[in-house]
Amino acid sequence: MNRWGRALVGWTLAGGALAACADDPAPLPRFTTDGAPPARDRGQAMDALAIQDGAVDAAADQAVRPVDGGALDAGAPDAEPPDAARLDLGPLDAAPPDAQTPDAAPLDADPPDAALDGGAADAGSPDAEVPLGPCPADMVWVPGGVSPLGPNNVPVDLPAFCIHQLEVTAGAFNACAEAGGCAGYEGWALCRDGDPRRPHQCRADRQGWPANWIDWFRADEYCRWIGGRLPSEPEWEKAARGFPGRLWPHGDRIGCADAHYARGQAFNACAGFGGRADDALPPGGYPAALSPFGALDLAGNVKEWVDIREDPQAVPADDDPGVTRGGSWRDSAEQVSALARDTLIGHGVSSPLHGFRCVAAARP
Repeated sequence: MNRWGRALVGWTLAGGALAACADDPAPLPRFTTDGAPPARDRGQAMDALAIQDGAVDAAADQAVRPVDGGALDAGAPDAEPPDAARLDLGPLDAAPPDAQTPDAAPLDADPPDAALDGGAADAGSPDAEVPLGPCPADMVWVPGGVSPLGPNNVPVDLPAFCIHQLEVTAGAFNACAEAGGCAGYEGWALCRDGDPRRPHQCRADRQGWPANWIDWFRADEYCRWIGGRLPSEPEWEKAARGFPGRLWPHGDRIGCADAHYARGQAFNACAGFGGRADDALPPGGYPAALSPFGALDLAGNVKEWVDIREDPQAVPADDDPGVTRGGSWRDSAEQVSALARDTLIGHGVSSPLHGFRCVAAARP
């Protein structure tokens, strides 16, 4: 875990409150975007950590911890969905309110190509010259500069980067597996038996859904296969919060129309809201809830892995603590905030709630 990962542990959603960072704000650290671990052939050993005797991993059904003061009432199944929830974490003044952000990239549930070749869409003529933007077509640009990190809004300076606008889909992941770049799911008991909980990758009708049952290693393999990598925690949070430091990717209040969350058993305030399934949805289901830089689904739907390694060449052990961000469709408003962190799992754990997205270096 890098030093920011250690510092951020102090404000994980735990013990019923968002705890303040113990560390004093440091001079502006600069994170780099190069470096990737070597490929790793994990085989069936990795699968065994997620499924045993055909049962869903305990992490999938683990009871989530409530946050004291949450606005959503999880105990009344027939309660009316709240208009909005709010986190009170103090002023967010890291940037002027009129800071400009780039326009959102067009929605596309599945990447047009398996590799990040940087190409633009065909303009209609084979001889047409289409200018290249800073990012591949399925990613949005996050400009460089200082942005707030954590509830204390510690200023962090990051270079520009690109991040997937949507979560990686099952179909895109299967393309990687078919090409030999990612470990597939052919031997999984859930896939062979036709279990309804089986990964979206094993269902022909869910190739446009987010890839799930993804452990950190599979996410890392896919991102490197397309020429990118997993986002660091500061990168993920900057993409979600922007320069102003929003509490949720779309703003400082959240309701059931803003994200796919609170549809589980422990937190059910949004169950059935809008006629949507109380399950994962295809990416981009809430197109009005854009992050400051045009990304979608950074709150809810599936949890997203981030890279917390201090040494980008190090290969973590299966049981080394990992971190996901953004929460899932089962989680509360607080747990899908742009400040929340899930640190209860190892890198080798997967469940129906675990997905990911990638980042790539921005072209100059």
